[in-house]
Amino acid sequence: MSDAPGIARVDVNSWRSTYVGIVPDDFLASYSLSDREGARRKSLADESTSTYVAEHPHDGIVGFLSGGPARMDNMPYAGELYAVYLLENYQRKGIGRRLVGELCAWLPTQGLTSMYTWALEDNPYRRFYESLGGIEFRRQTMTLHGHDLEEVAYGWDDITPLAFEGV
Repeated sequence: MSDAPGIARVDVNSWRSTYVGIVPDDFLASYSLSDREGARRKSLADESTSTYVAEHPHDGIVGFLSGGPARMDNMPYAGELYAVYLLENYQRKGIGRRLVGELCAWLPTQGLTSMYTWALEDNPYRRFYESLGGIEFRRQTMTLHGHDLEEVAYGWDDITPLAFEGV
């Protein structure tokens, strides 16, 4: 629980740096630390969910990932990567790949050997999932503050190649 403020800071700052011009400005302005900290505390308390953080000795928490069982019944995958966010200065350094590896080592301990995730179509970093072997399998439209945004789902039939050994 003590990580919740740092996770919320990464959550808010990464949304504000990644999604400018993609999601409505009024949504980004209303995306608050206190709301996100509350949501992160709830997620951390959920025993079916696992959360991993990346920490820097001086900057504290610089990234996080959460995942667990699929939250949608109509998916062909058992697990789900719920969120992975890094502060802008820590992106493209292998941290996200390491966080995914941690999740992919844990999910099979829960009987979950496949997973999916959603990414906004205009997210400049969604190719990250493709670099990990994710296959686009579905699209849907979501509405955020009155604006329709396209989401893309990526799936992995077998996550074991992504898992880090010894986790």
